Amino acid sequence: MKYFLSLLPMMLSVSFLFGQYAGGMPEFDLQKETMETHMYYLASDHLEGRYTGSEGGQKAANYIARLFEVYGLEPAPGTEGYFQNIPFNKVVPPAKATIDLAGNNFVHGDNM
Repeated sequence: MKYFLSLLPMMLSVSFLFGQYAGGMPEFDLQKETMETHMYYLASDHLEGRYTGSEGGQKAANYIARLFEVYGLEPAPGTEGYFQNIPFNKVVPPAKATIDLAGNNFVHGDNM
């Protein structure tokens, strides 16, 4: 126990040596007003809800890509720009449907 107590201050001092200085990190250079401006725009009605594949979603993506460029972020290796194409399929549920379970008939829009 005595040996452990003598090592404890040394272990704590070593952890401080390898700590990272937070003063130069980019997130500490952000101003509240700047972040509020970006958040208000991204949450605005101008972007029409930002549904996947919608025009509003594309506007938001373009806005964020421009910010990445302004802040000097580099695109991921092997890409041309900040976008990644992901194919989406729109699925629409059927207008009418029924399910029979153990003699019970469930009708979409009625009891299901």
